[in-house]
Amino acid sequence: MDLELAPEHAGLRAAVRELAQGVVQPLAAEVDREHRFPHEAINAAAEAGLLGVLVPRQYGGAGLDALAFAICIEELAQACASTAVIVDVHTSVGTEPILLFGDEEQKREWLPRLAKGELLGAFALTEPASGSDAASLKTTARRNGNSYVLNGTKVFITNIGQAGVYVVFARTGPDEKAAGITAFLVPAEAAGVKVGQVFQKMGLHGSPTGELVLEDVRVPAANRLGGEGQGFVVAMRALDSGRIGISGQALGIAQAAVDEARALMRQRGHEQGDDFTLAEMATRLESARLVAYHAAWLCSRGLPFTRQASMSKLHCTDTAMQVALDAMCLLVHYYEVHSSLCCCHTQKLVRRGAQVARLAAITASASSARRSSRPPARSSTSDWRSCRRSSAGRPPRPPRPAPGRSPPPCAWSDRRSAGRARPPRRRRERR
Repeated sequence: MDLELAPEHAGLRAAVRELAQGVVQPLAAEVDREHRFPHEAINAAAEAGLLGVLVPRQYGGAGLDALAFAICIEELAQACASTAVIVDVHTSVGTEPILLFGDEEQKREWLPRLAKGELLGAFALTEPASGSDAASLKTTARRNGNSYVLNGTKVFITNIGQAGVYVVFARTGPDEKAAGITAFLVPAEAAGVKVGQVFQKMGLHGSPTGELVLEDVRVPAANRLGGEGQGFVVAMRALDSGRIGISGQALGIAQAAVDEARALMRQRGHEQGDDFTLAEMATRLESARLVAYHAAWLCSRGLPFTRQASMSKLHCTDTAMQVALDAMCLLVHYYEVHSSLCCCHTQKLVRRGAQVARLAAITASASSARRSSRPPARSSTSDWRSCRRSSAGRPPRPPRPAPGRSPPPCAWSDRRSAGRARPPRRRRERR
């Protein structure tokens, strides 16, 4: 097994790192402080072709694979997490559904503009009443001649207000579950598309997140992505790719925390125990990177990767959170906690972004269960439920006496006092 990066991937890493450290990183502090969209960084990424990493060259993209995409997001996140999440959402869940499920006309209409950065893509699935259970969404799409009329509200939409096209999921059939969901390409300038509340977050201040309101939005039938009732399949496949991108974000944040801790320790001196902590941080990071790259490698070769992508997201986000906390504990001795604290706040959002990381564990567990033919093991007798005291064998509690009557003998009294009166206490004589 060859774990070394191919020359094209290594060259891409070097090129993206040069862009990230030279253009993106100098703007990161200002973007985070002023809560503004990083237009300069996104324009530079578009000129470098990073917004079309997964788009084939025939549609104006770079034509690279999922591993190259993960490396790209990792390097951007190491410089500015806000820029990384904007590019990630645009590339994975905002553009790739068109590539995988769109017809030829849709690909020629949307992919060149998305790859060049003329438009940003966004993914509109989550609703106020349907988060993790995507199949219970309430947004409707009513057929009206050669078009659909969409009504509903989406929340936690990345790139809100900046995207030029939204991949929107709505209910077209009477089925209340996944079979009634359809995906649509909704232009941002369509009548009835409104930006609702834009949320204030703990981190990722340069990446806008908010509500998308759809009020009688008329979308032509040509903008339907796939057939009616196939929207849930489109969403799940897009989220699989999105988990690779989130893994790349977490790796970049963790790498920035490790690099900052190492640099400050070399500059100001440190104790031997700090070396142990730094070694543990680097080890966790390297193991998470291997898991993420394996999932991306499977995706690049067209192999099933849902379970590996879910495991990657879970492991990478948990690792990044722990590494950022460890870096903050190391740097607090030197009164340099601001950057690491930003890493912690940002990583908390990455950890909760798209879907909760623990739901990825459920996905991985379900996939593993389907692959195994063995029945699930019974709970061990050491489970916490077995620690409860059992009431079997106890005598029933006596009924409560009526007012004015003396209570019956207590069946719950201990053997020492049962059947005989307690002797009177002796008063202690004072001397």
